[in-house]
Amino acid sequence: MSPAIYIEAKPSFYTPTQVDTYLSRIGLSQPLNPSLENLSKLIQHHITTFPFENTNVHYTAERHVDVTAEGVYNRLVIEKRGGSWCFGMNRLLWGMLLSLGYRAYPCLAGVNLSDSLDSVRLGQYSHLVLLVQLPPPCASTTTYLVDTGFGTGPVHPVPLEPDVQVPGHALPEVHRLHPLSETEWQLQVNLDAKWQPLPEGSWRTMYQLNTTEVDQSTFEGLSRVVEKREVGLLVDNVIAVLHIKPAATAVHDDAALGRLVLFRSKLSLRGSGDFHLVKEFVNEEERLNALKEHFGIQFDNDAIVHVRSSKGVLVKA
Repeated sequence: MSPAIYIEAKPSFYTPTQVDTYLSRIGLSQPLNPSLENLSKLIQHHITTFPFENTNVHYTAERHVDVTAEGVYNRLVIEKRGGSWCFGMNRLLWGMLLSLGYRAYPCLAGVNLSDSLDSVRLGQYSHLVLLVQLPPPCASTTTYLVDTGFGTGPVHPVPLEPDVQVPGHALPEVHRLHPLSETEWQLQVNLDAKWQPLPEGSWRTMYQLNTTEVDQSTFEGLSRVVEKREVGLLVDNVIAVLHIKPAATAVHDDAALGRLVLFRSKLSLRGSGDFHLVKEFVNEEERLNALKEHFGIQFDNDAIVHVRSSKGVLVKA
């Protein structure tokens, strides 16, 4: 079951100068002709430059993440002040892909809230992902899932074809898309909720996407909905995830990437089958220092005051 999708070419909302500045920021340059290899390269350079993170929800008075096209470009590319969550990370990449000749559009997914392999419990369809096609004369009707805004999601394009396996950030991680219908697909991984290998042939659903295109005019509203939730992973926890290049050389498609994860009170590094606890924080000063040192996220002196009223605070003062 492969859906009959044809994505029309669209103009980008970024200028050629902005594209060149973005490419320089992530360590690439023109010419960068559309290809599957270059699409993987763009994804990996994007996620090794910009962290997936939600810190504005916890460390600012506004509890607001600016996911407008210009806002996310200025924060990530110009001001170099960290990253964003799905609406910002994928919106920035989407605009750049359009400028570089790819055909792409955004769609929504519901995150699986169940840790059980036997059941799927979907949240609201409020996770933004991209569907991407290469322009002619490439295989122009082959569609790929691209998602730089999940933190622990795929690091390569995943074909929208039944159960085609794609390597994850490092062995033994593998992703695939499993179809439920022409429009509903589940992104699955061969690791459990604690990132340990599952038995051969077992898969855990990370989220379920609908292939229907959504208009970018809805992005800010959907992001606001996530910000205002009473409970949820992103409003309950301080999270930052940055992928790490395997060496001082440029990222290439078959290289394993490390994954630096700040979650609640712990900073850890995940690689090929291993897990290393880098640091456990005892106070907010330590966590803020780690966000600055490892993720390029810096706040003013009022940040500790703001986080005290956040559900993600380490110690209530």
